Amino acid sequence: MENFTIEIDTDSDDHLIHVRQLLGSDDLRVGLDAYEPLDNLQEVYWPIRHAKVGQLYSGDPGRKTHWLFAEICPCHLGKGEPTSNNTLLSGKIRSRGKLGDDCGHIIACSLGGKMVEFNLFPQQKYINRGWKGWNQHWRIGIEYTIWIWLINPFRIKPSVEFQVRFFYNDQTYRDRPDHGKFLIKFKCDGYEKNKKVDNRDKKEISMELYTILKGDLMNTIENESDSVPEPNYEKFTTARVSKFHDLTSEQFQHFILLLLNDYKANEQQHVEPTSASSGYRPTTTPLTYK
Repeated sequence: MENFTIEIDTDSDDHLIHVRQLLGSDDLRVGLDAYEPLDNLQEVYWPIRHAKVGQLYSGDPGRKTHWLFAEICPCHLGKGEPTSNNTLLSGKIRSRGKLGDDCGHIIACSLGGKMVEFNLFPQQKYINRGWKGWNQHWRIGIEYTIWIWLINPFRIKPSVEFQVRFFYNDQTYRDRPDHGKFLIKFKCDGYEKNKKVDNRDKKEISMELYTILKGDLMNTIENESDSVPEPNYEKFTTARVSKFHDLTSEQFQHFILLLLNDYKANEQQHVEPTSASSGYRPTTTPLTYK
């Protein structure tokens, strides 16, 4: 089994603070024993399998999520529930945040996330809706790359483990996460035997190829409205992202690190990201095999 894990830290508005390969523990539940566990969730809630929730600081009825674990498989893609399915619940979630916040999914609707309280949190609308510019990192850098990994017809049993830990330290908005940590583990059992992968011995992709692949991703939402709440995945087909199928797992890992750190650099400068490459040069570490 080929595995690699991307570790991400975000601030209160979901801007990228740190993006790196996982170096430490892969369990974000440490220190959460006092919170209510939601374990072995029924299939209706999948891909979410486990969560830990706690009382609201406001004293209102309901729970806020401190930790969540999901295992996303190809069968979950496009099977989630949009915010419009439950306007009463989405309004309750928005009321916990800042003026203008959206009700955001922890596990995106596009990845199978449901409209249930433990999968929702108040989120900055520019991130939630993937509006054009430096706020697209979550949709393009995370949702799209997970989708690409899972629809690759040459990977054997692809899946993605998605783990999040939310922290609530904002003294004004006590029920809105002020930062979060995410672990996104890409898994598969290898390649189909008849799949020929070029440059298999190379762990990294060239900057020329990175620019081409990034441009392909940018073009997938080029014609979407600025207010679109969910991406149009009907046009996001296997054929359209076929260039990614030629990457090894290590090369795909390298692409994600380059892409997310590109967005991080552009966020910090508050400028529009371009198809040009960043100055960041991550070095891939060996994948884990189990």
